[in-house]
Amino acid sequence: MTATPPTADDGPSSPNQYHLHNNTMHISYFPDGSGSTSADDPVVLAYEDPDGSLTFHRTQVSVTEVAGFGSCVTVTLASTPDVATTTATLVVPTVVLRGQHTAGIGAPWITTSHPAASTGPPETPLRDEYTVNTLVGDALFGVIPG
Repeated sequence: MTATPPTADDGPSSPNQYHLHNNTMHISYFPDGSGSTSADDPVVLAYEDPDGSLTFHRTQVSVTEVAGFGSCVTVTLASTPDVATTTATLVVPTVVLRGQHTAGIGAPWITTSHPAASTGPPETPLRDEYTVNTLVGDALFGVIPG
């Protein structure tokens, strides 16, 4: 699916894609699932770092809207039963494009390691561990790259 970019006469619009990066990773987020598509389940988020790349379809992504904050887009990066699960959340700020095609943004990518309840001695507390990466890039409304 493609979209026609807004013109200066168009009213406010929400971005249909976000392309963010830092020196080690690149993330593309398509809130409408407008990225490269498969038959029933379009790509919503694509992640790439030096270790490889992952694509996440709509059924693999959890989006939570937070009033006055933006959207939290969460995916599971890795899961090892009885050891740990690693998730990542992209915090997408609210962006309104007022007759513009693009806006520069910054957004955190929060990676969380969730240890399994069966990990370690019973007297050892379990706690999630977080890593926060700051990303920069663009929020835009336009033709989806193919």
